[in-house]
Amino acid sequence: MLVSADASMELHAQTFKNDDPYSGRSLVCDRCPPGTYLRAPCSATRKSDCAKCPKGAYTEFWNHISRCLRCSMCAENQVVKQECSPSNNCECECKEGYYFNKRYEACIEHKECPPGYGANTTGMTRIEPVIRTEKNNRPTRNDNFHLSL
Repeated sequence: MLVSADASMELHAQTFKNDDPYSGRSLVCDRCPPGTYLRAPCSATRKSDCAKCPKGAYTEFWNHISRCLRCSMCAENQVVKQECSPSNNCECECKEGYYFNKRYEACIEHKECPPGYGANTTGMTRIEPVIRTEKNNRPTRNDNFHLSL
């Protein structure tokens, strides 16, 4: 798409405005699709040149960035939920027996309830278990409830 830009022209999400250094004209160039980056912007004589993201890098949206973004790595106590691809960053989740604590932005190990106490909720990778504040009135075989998944 090689079109001179006009002040009244509305740029769409899949295009961007670029000043051609040779002609001095303001052009509307195509953005690159997800999974690619802009190797060279359009000019008066050629379209935008997009290239595929290399392994370990990605772009999720239509863009005009000069290189792909580096894929994230999972933090301590996390496992890969979805591998990184050219069009998606990797997704991580807490490993079994851990939950995500928003305050610390980290996976924290589930704790055992004190003897005689139980859990109101079962621990999950995204939810901290809630321990009852009152002791059980009935004796149990196992006074400790382990809250791992």
